[in-house]
Amino acid sequence: MKRGFIIFAAISTIAALVLVGIGVTYGMFRAREEFAPVDVAFTVAPGESAASVARRLKQEHVIFSSWFFRVETKLKGSDDELRPGTYTFRQGSSMSTVIDWLTNGRIQERTITLIEGWGIREMGEYLVVQGALKNVDEWYAAVGTPPSVGVTTHAMSFSDFPVISAMTKDTTLEGFLFPDTYRIAADATAKEIARRMLVNFEFRFPYAEVERLGKTPYEVVTLASIIEREVRSDEDRKIVADIFQRRLKEGMALQADSTVNYVTGKKTPSISSADRDIDSPWNTYQNRGLPPSPISNPSLSAIKAVLAPTPNPYVYFLTDAEGQVHYARTFSEHVANKERYLR
Repeated sequence: MKRGFIIFAAISTIAALVLVGIGVTYGMFRAREEFAPVDVAFTVAPGESAASVARRLKQEHVIFSSWFFRVETKLKGSDDELRPGTYTFRQGSSMSTVIDWLTNGRIQERTITLIEGWGIREMGEYLVVQGALKNVDEWYAAVGTPPSVGVTTHAMSFSDFPVISAMTKDTTLEGFLFPDTYRIAADATAKEIARRMLVNFEFRFPYAEVERLGKTPYEVVTLASIIEREVRSDEDRKIVADIFQRRLKEGMALQADSTVNYVTGKKTPSISSADRDIDSPWNTYQNRGLPPSPISNPSLSAIKAVLAPTPNPYVYFLTDAEGQVHYARTFSEHVANKERYLR
């Protein structure tokens, strides 16, 4: 009796497994019959969970079961390795193919977001982390290297941008790589990425307003790049733009910590006395006037601040570790602010 029960239980288990297999197979074929196999553009957002991806893949009929997708990614240890980007999948694709593509980044295009105020160096490092480029050397070969890298290379020729080419003076594209969100091809080269950003700069930059005010694009972009790294809010940018332009007009040194940080690669709100003495054309403590090139890629807000500054009575300012700006009318007030906010 006992042996017969065991045999019966074994047969029942096998039968159940067969039925499950038949059901799964039927579901797969039914899905393929009901929906003509067409290509689907599928975008995985940065940080999106495997559960969300699985659910949407099922909704798009790329896979037949979101549950099986979750199980397989768990078993393979790849549920936290789904790479963001836009993929092209065929409806009814095999589960293993979809997971392989998602974990190995076989994408059609990707979305990149370059932050306002980033320099060439930060942009290059970000593009490598995002998988858009293999290494930063590819980026530097296209756009040139900032002084903090230590090795000088010039940007590739972008002769179809005559205004920008004239402003860069055969150095780098620093300042003219417009920060924004872009959708780029998965196999886009560094030069192609840079070109997209230059096109955006040409489209967004207010050339007519710059000319009307009797300024040059070079001075506007360079000053805006400093302001972008010094203060954060639109209001503060306009105030600081007025302070800097009065300093330039009166022949004073700009004394912007951000220009020294551009040379050292540091990001501190204040600089050391040793850094202040660094011999570099970008050091605006040691040199009067504007530096030889921009120190970051400024936002449209910083550019507009240069064109429409807010008149004010201040001569000095500093930014504390929290990003709060403190202004002073006299040097003694400025020293007091340093003692209070930078220690």
